[in-house]
Amino acid sequence: FAEGNFQLCRKGMFKTKTDLDKVTRWKNELMKLALLNFKDGELQAEALQTNRNVLGFMGDRKSGKDTIDHCTKIMHNMLQSPEELRNEAYCQIMKQTTENPSGESTVLGWKLLAVCLATFPPSDALAPWTRGAGSRAAAAASTRRAGTRAAASRSRPTAP
Repeated sequence: FAEGNFQLCRKGMFKTKTDLDKVTRWKNELMKLALLNFKDGELQAEALQTNRNVLGFMGDRKSGKDTIDHCTKIMHNMLQSPEELRNEAYCQIMKQTTENPSGESTVLGWKLLAVCLATFPPSDALAPWTRGAGSRAAAAASTRRAGTRAAASRSRPTAP
């Protein structure tokens, strides 16, 4: 989905192309451009506001609001938004839960994704990717745990 729909020309004055892998991974800063290609400047601005709320909800950005306030704002905005902006919200949440170094933030992201799925559907084009996000995350977590266990067993002293 990302390959065909994300803005990849994102860097610098000449908008050089960014690596897809980099665009689809967790980042601890606000986005300067929406992930999706929006022709409408108002949707672009709403996408950036959504990003502030997603990062605030997940704790990846300092905020004076409670997490529930961020969630309420996202839901309120998405219920009134076109499908493209809803897809943007899903993509941002999946991005922030991919290789996020904070377990707490990742859990909050999965909770937000669950609330979104229960409240408004992704587009038909994005739906397979939202379904697959859970299995991709589980596989990645399993790989990280296996690597952690292997490293821990190598560092344990052996009995004399």
